[in-house]
Amino acid sequence: MLFVIWDIERNTKSCRIAFNDNGQKEDSCDDGKSLKNTSSSQSYLHIPKFSKDDVGVYKCNHVYNGGSENYEINVTITVPPRLSSWLETKDNKMVAVCKAEGGNSAANISWSLSGIVSILEVKDPQGYGPWLYILTVVVIIVFLAGVLFFAQKKLWRRCKLSESSPSKSPPTEDVEEVEPYASYVQRVNSIYNSSADLLT
Repeated sequence: MLFVIWDIERNTKSCRIAFNDNGQKEDSCDDGKSLKNTSSSQSYLHIPKFSKDDVGVYKCNHVYNGGSENYEINVTITVPPRLSSWLETKDNKMVAVCKAEGGNSAANISWSLSGIVSILEVKDPQGYGPWLYILTVVVIIVFLAGVLFFAQKKLWRRCKLSESSPSKSPPTEDVEEVEPYASYVQRVNSIYNSSADLLT
């Protein structure tokens, strides 16, 4: 390789990065770009922290013993757009809206149902949209309140029935009350009495 020159034309400015076999370098870009070599001594331009400021036309002139090569590369950046969607009412119709913004390149939006491109609209019968939603919410709330009322009433009946029915006490056994020590003492005395009878 005799020399490599990169002429870079960006929207903000033009600059040059070059290197020759004598070790001389030129860098008028002054933004971190540099020439590097692969393990097989192939030269390439390194662009750290690539951003939209690096978009432009990059021209490379590579001269070596026996020839030269010239390349022109259009460098662009692709950024996905921010997507948002919502429903809105327009002329007594419910309209689905999809928005794509901030992307590079511009996004294409289409609605598709079975391969047919269309606009998705939900018609509001006779302009009752908001009232229809409110009525639906009220019906659901009344239904849930009824369910809770009947569940509470059923639970209250069960509690009332358990209070009114006599509670069954555990069965009692007719056991003669005996003091354990007295009975033991009596037995001990009977032994002493019988042995005393034998001795006499």
